[in-house]
Amino acid sequence: MKTSSYEYHLSGSEDVDKISTELQKTENVHLDLRANSNMTKENFDKLLETLSKTKQRIFKCDIKDMELDDEKVGKLANTLKNWNLYHFHLNMSNINLTDKQFDTLIEPLKNMNDLEILHLIMENINMNDYKRHALQRAIREMNNLRSVHINIRSNKISRDALSDFRHILEPIPIRQL
Repeated sequence: MKTSSYEYHLSGSEDVDKISTELQKTENVHLDLRANSNMTKENFDKLLETLSKTKQRIFKCDIKDMELDDEKVGKLANTLKNWNLYHFHLNMSNINLTDKQFDTLIEPLKNMNDLEILHLIMENINMNDYKRHALQRAIREMNNLRSVHINIRSNKISRDALSDFRHILEPIPIRQL
C-alpha cells in the first residue's frame, strides 16, 4: 500500500470528519492546529483518536497559541506514544505549559528508537530551569538523534544555562539552539 503525505489546517468540524479516512493511509502528516477557536473538545478528541490508530513516521504539528489543559496534553502525548517517529517537528510557541504538562508532552519522545530529527519551536513558553532540564534529560535518552533544532527565543535563559544546553547537544552531528 502506497502512503502519502498530507498537510492539514483545520478550520471546522467538517475538516476533522473529512480527513479521518485520509489519515489512515499516511505516514507523514503536517497538522496545523494553531489557536483554532473552532476546534471543539469532541473534534480534538476525535482527531487524536484517529491519529493514534495510524503509524506515522514523520509528524509535524503546530499548536502555537493554543490553550492546552492537562487532558489535551495527555491525549496528545498518548497519541505520540503509539508511534516510533523518524522525524518530529512541534511548534508550541506562546503556550503556557506547566512543568507537569511539559514533562507529559516530552516523555513519549524518549522511547522512539528511530527518532533521528527533532525540531522544537518553543518561543515564549516560560522555559524555566525545570523544563530545560527535563528537555535535556530527554535528549540524552534519544540515542539515535542526528539532527536537533531547538528554538527557545523570547525565553529568559541565562548564558550559563545556554552554555550547558549547547554542551548537551554537542554529540549530535547537526544541531542548532
